[in-house]
This record gives sequence, structure tokens and C-alpha cells, in this order.
Amino acid sequence: MQLPTHRSVAGESWTDRSTAFYTGEPSTTDPPRFGPTVAKIYEHVPEIPRMTLEGRLDAASADGTVQFTLAVENTGDDPVTAQFRNGCRADVAVVDDGTEIWRYTDGRMFTQVLGSEEFDPGETRTFEVTWDDPQPGSYTAVGELTAANCSCEAETTLSI
Repeated sequence: MQLPTHRSVAGESWTDRSTAFYTGEPSTTDPPRFGPTVAKIYEHVPEIPRMTLEGRLDAASADGTVQFTLAVENTGDDPVTAQFRNGCRADVAVVDDGTEIWRYTDGRMFTQVLGSEEFDPGETRTFEVTWDDPQPGSYTAVGELTAANCSCEAETTLSI
């Protein structure tokens, strides 16, 4: 059975008269998979800048609370625009021996608005999170930027 199909990609076209789709036999009329056609497609795609955000997480306990500060720095040469799905910009999770015991965003509601923040080269921004009424112990805390299009994580240990 032969079913001709006309195909067109990036201005190049061909007719596939093979039965490869139906029989599994190779086609001699298929265009090259990674030849000039693919090069033409990607010729106009701009290079995506490398996200260069680095983080540092600090923790300070006082008066029965722990104050976490996530510092996010753009260490690259180009601005980075972080896009957010809601009003939350940072999250912190506290882990005890591999088990998460507290997370800032659990049980909280945030404004449902899209937003963005641009980090200029060399710029550092800080985001603060408070853990009320922590239990005494030694923990690992992981802070992260909650951006949808880029990531930045940092870790620290703390004792209460």
C-alpha cells in the first residue's frame, strides 16, 4: 500500500511515497533528520542567556523564632529576569535527618498575580522568611528562589 504525503518544513518540501509508517520499512524519500532543514529552523532562534544566579542562606535565631535570609546574586554579565507565578519570592524548608519538618509556604496563601524581578549583573537581593516557634534541635535548611524560569538554591545548618 502506498500513501503519498506532501510535507513541508522551513520552506523545504518533499513527497513521501514510502510505506515506512505502515510497514516499518525504511523510506528512501525522507529528508535527512539533522541536515540543512534543522539548521534552517534553528538559524533564527536567539541564544538563551545562561542564568547566573547564586544563593546564600543565613539563619539567625532569637526570641523563639528563626529568621532566614536568602541572598540571591546575579554573578553573570547579563541581567536576569526571574518570573514568578504568585506573590511568593522565596521558600525555605527545614529538614531533620532527611525528613522535612517545616516549610515556609505550607499552609500559607499568596497573592495570585504574575510578577517578575530583574537582577542586574552583580546585584544581590535578599528575601526574608521567619520560622515561628521552632523546636530545639540541629537542622539543615534549604532556601530557594520560587521563580518559574530560573533556579537558585542555598543550604545552611542551624542549631536551636
